Amino acid sequence: MGSRTRRDWTWDLFREQLRPTDRGCLEWQRTRNYAGYGRVRDGAKWAMAHRVAFRLSSGPIPKGAIICHHCDNPPCCNPEHLYAGTHQSNARDAQRRERHRKSAWGLRLPDLIDVVSLAPFADHVELARDYRITVGAVRLAAGTLRERLSDPDLLSDD
Repeated sequence: MGSRTRRDWTWDLFREQLRPTDRGCLEWQRTRNYAGYGRVRDGAKWAMAHRVAFRLSSGPIPKGAIICHHCDNPPCCNPEHLYAGTHQSNARDAQRRERHRKSAWGLRLPDLIDVVSLAPFADHVELARDYRITVGAVRLAAGTLRERLSDPDLLSDD
């Protein structure tokens, strides 16, 4: 499908790149960034897929607004799950829903410990899906923490 300019994207063309989930999300199936958000060519530059979905379904994004997810699912582009907000309102919402991030891999500490302990025995794709992180994040978290946990300097009482 080649690069499309902003005016070439229609909801029908965009929707071809989405897959429905059992939670009602429409997940972007192409390029994603490190945090799992979809990326799409928008003319000469890259844009976040959920922002393009919002613009296609609701019109221009208000100045200074960010596009937030009711579903807390980064690759979701379902217009019913998206709303315009501010960084401040998104941070308050994250705290209220206890989805604020605690690690560089996007996991709260108990989930990070689970990923590290399960990674040697479980399929990384399944773990990524279960914890809603990228496969690379599973490998990075498991590998980095395994290295640190095997460091004798970190385990000494000195």
